[in-house]
Amino acid sequence: MLLDTYLPAYHFHEVNTLMINGEAKQIYTAIKELDFTRSKVLTALFTMGGLVRVPHTRLTLQGFLHNGFSLLEERPGDEMVIGTLWRAPLPPLRIERPPRMSAEAFLQFHEPGYAKLAWNFSLHPSGKKQAIVRTETRVYCLDPKTKRQFSCYWLLVGPASYATRCIMLQLVREALLQDKAETSR
Repeated sequence: MLLDTYLPAYHFHEVNTLMINGEAKQIYTAIKELDFTRSKVLTALFTMGGLVRVPHTRLTLQGFLHNGFSLLEERPGDEMVIGTLWRAPLPPLRIERPPRMSAEAFLQFHEPGYAKLAWNFSLHPSGKKQAIVRTETRVYCLDPKTKRQFSCYWLLVGPASYATRCIMLQLVREALLQDKAETSR
């Protein structure tokens, strides 16, 4: 997996999978183009997290790239890896948007006070028109203090992060079913 290149070791992680009917190319395109704000739950979570500033703003994966995430590597139709940096909020709960960075800069970044986060979508064909779609999030803290801080943060945010990935995968499945229904009309 490409994800192993960027965070082979990690302190926190979560994995979500879902079997989705469709050709790998269709599934991959749906992941890249889907507006995740089609879900009211995701819209609320993204608004609270600062990813959606206006409630009616679309949020595709490209939108993540405009909000502090970087596309680290992509194998179209197979896997994409997105990364960002996390830093404990500064008083009074001011969250800094991390800079977009190249894959090389992400790999070389080792500044204490930060955690590196990498997140992927990968497709694992299971027949001609079916694939297991997997998303994994990994977090590596660059020093013990950051690991303690992130532990508290993850305790609060981890369940919402897990739910977010589950809903994202369901939305991809629904988008493909909708496309199939529209095509057969």
